[in-house]
Formats: sequence, C-alpha cells, structure tokens
Amino acid sequence: MRINIREKLGDHTSALGASVAEEHMAEVHSAIASGTLKPGTLVILNFEGVSAVNGSYVRSTALWLLVCGQLFNSNLGKTIVPRHQADARPYDVYVCVTGLSDEVRLEMQDFFHPRNLPLLYAKTMVENSILEAVLVGRVDPALQYTLNAVCDAKSISAPLLHSKYPQEHISVTAWNNRLNDLHGLRLVHRVRAGRTWEYKSLAKKMIWE
Repeated sequence: MRINIREKLGDHTSALGASVAEEHMAEVHSAIASGTLKPGTLVILNFEGVSAVNGSYVRSTALWLLVCGQLFNSNLGKTIVPRHQADARPYDVYVCVTGLSDEVRLEMQDFFHPRNLPLLYAKTMVENSILEAVLVGRVDPALQYTLNAVCDAKSISAPLLHSKYPQEHISVTAWNNRLNDLHGLRLVHRVRAGRTWEYKSLAKKMIWE
C-alpha cells in the first residue's frame, strides 16, 4: 500500500500537523480498524516532492504505523481498547518511507533517534519491493549485525544462524532473541516453519550510513 503525500497536499509542499496527517492517513485508519488491510502489508509513505514535515506529522503517520505493528507483537497490545479509528491498535502492519529530501530526512532522524527507534528508509524500490534501504533513527549494533545476516539469506531461522556463524559463539536462544527483537521493531517478516520461526528482511540490502 503506497501513500503519495505530495498528491494529498494540493498547492502546498509542507506536511505539517497532526490534523493534516490524520486526513492523509484516513484510508489506512479505516482499513486497519475494519481489519480489511491484509496482515503483513507494507505501507509505503512516499515523501517525494515534500519540502518539509514536522514532529506532529511524523508522529501521526510513520510512528503511528510503527506503533500499531509493535503492539501486534507485544502482550501490551492485548490490553489496548481503541476508541477512535485513528487510535493506535495492534495490527500486523509494516511501514517504510521513501523519496525523502535532505530536510525531511533530517527531521525524521531527529524524531526517531532520541526515541531509540529505527525506521526503514527505502532508497531503491521496484514497485512495492525494497531493494536497498537505510535506517532513520537507530538500532543496537548486535541487531544491526543480525539484520545484515537476515538480508544475506533468503529466509533464515535462529538454528540456521547458529550453524552459519559458529565463530560468533552466539547461542540459538540468543539468535532467537535478536530475531524476535527485529520482528518487534518491524524490520523483518516472520512465518512459522514447524517448531521454529523463519525470518525475512523487508529490504533485500541494508546500507549503513
């Protein structure tokens, strides 16, 4: 699912404020609230042609989607009772941004980094598939290493990582914890494969800048 922000701005090029963000996100709010958005969907926020954003807009768009996905992977999500369709709720959804100008990227970085959250910035895409991505915000170095390992494999599990990287002396449990953390941060998909989980990166390649 792709949302082209510039098309929704009319004669303006700045995306500012929570009320504007809620208007732009109305279709996503409705689809998630009604359960009609396919689980596992990647929502792409395309900022091409947008000259500026502010924290209120980012909070109600990219962060809102990220929180919905995190709640889906958290026990806390079971206690959430949304009162409005624009309220965050647990849902199996992923988010990335693309088409960022230098100014918009800096605003995103300033928003996510202090919150210790990573957001995927798709630098190269083919239709809705991310070929190359960087992270806006931050992620723990151990998770960065693990994400690279997931990208290198088409699909991988904790036992396979343990076998593939014996020199790291990382237990299967530790690999599993890292993979689960990446899934909680909405940086990887996962599917059940027998008694284990298999993980796949949203981006085919990560670029660390």
